[in-house]
Amino acid sequence: MIELQNLKNKILKPLITPLIKVYDKKNNNILYIKDETVQYTGAFKYRGVYNKIINTDLNKFDGVITASTGNHGQAVANICNQINLKSFVVVPFKTPQIKIQKIQNNNANIICNDTLTEYEECVNFAKRFAKKNNLIYIPSFDDVEIIKGHQSMLEEISKKRVKINIAYCQIGGGGLISALATSKYFENIEIYGVELEGAESMKISLENNKISAVNIDLPKNSFCEGVLVSKIGTIPFNILKNKQIKVKLVNEQDVKNAIKFLGKYGIKSEGAGALGVAQYLKSNLKDSSVLCIISGGNINQNIWEEIVR
Repeated sequence: MIELQNLKNKILKPLITPLIKVYDKKNNNILYIKDETVQYTGAFKYRGVYNKIINTDLNKFDGVITASTGNHGQAVANICNQINLKSFVVVPFKTPQIKIQKIQNNNANIICNDTLTEYEECVNFAKRFAKKNNLIYIPSFDDVEIIKGHQSMLEEISKKRVKINIAYCQIGGGGLISALATSKYFENIEIYGVELEGAESMKISLENNKISAVNIDLPKNSFCEGVLVSKIGTIPFNILKNKQIKVKLVNEQDVKNAIKFLGKYGIKSEGAGALGVAQYLKSNLKDSSVLCIISGGNINQNIWEEIVR
C-alpha cells in the first residue's frame, strides 16, 4: 500500500531553477529568464507531475499511463521510476529520439507507432488503454493539480522580489500559462500567451468563444513539436477566457532567433521552450521589465547546433 505521506518522502522535490537577468540596453528593458531546462528531466513538466502524483491515491490502480509530446512523459516516467510504479507513455510517431530515449531510460513502457501521428490520437489511445488495464491516466495540462504544481516556479520568482510588468508565456495545451494567470504572485502584471503559427488553438478558441480544434499546418517533425497541440484543454481555456488574456503568434524563424539568442547566455532551449522569448524579440517593447519562462531543453543536439551556428 502506498501512503501519500510516504510518496512525498520518496520522490525528489522539484529543483529551484535559476532566474537570469538580461539587460536589453537598446530598448531599455530588463528581461528575466526562468530557466527550466535545468529542472529534473529537462523541463518544467516535472513540477506538475510531482504535485499530481503526491496528491493521488495510487492504490486503486496497477500503474500509470499518459500521453505526451515528450517532456510530460519524461516527468511521469521519472517519478514512477523513483517509486517503482509501472508506467506507460504514449507519444506521437515523430517524437524526437532524445525524448524517447529519456523516457525509456526511466523504465517506462513506451507506445509509439505510425498510427499515432498526433498528440490527440495518443490521448485517446492512452485513455482506452487505461480503462482496459486498470491504470490511472495522468493528463498533460488539463488538470487542476498539474497546473497547481507548475506554480511552484512562480513562488520561486516571487522570492527574488523583482519587479515584472509583462510576461510572455508559450502555449501548447495551456497548463503553464494557466499557472501563471492564476498565481497570486502575478495578479498585477500583463500576461500574453504565445502560440506557434499553424498551431494556434488557444487564439482561435478565444476568438470563437469556445474550444476549437485546429488542423495543425506544420510538419509533424517540426522542431517545435512540444506545442503541436490541436485542441487546448478545457481548464486552460476557461482560465484564459476569464482572465481576458490575449494571444500573440510567432513563426518557426522567430523561434530559431530566440534559441540563438538564448544560446548566448548558455541556455539550450528546445523550440517549444523559446516561444515567449521569440515574441519578446519581435516586439517593440521599451522601458519594461519582462518575464519569459524557458520551459524545456530537450532538443536533438544536431538540430540545436544547426540553429545556433
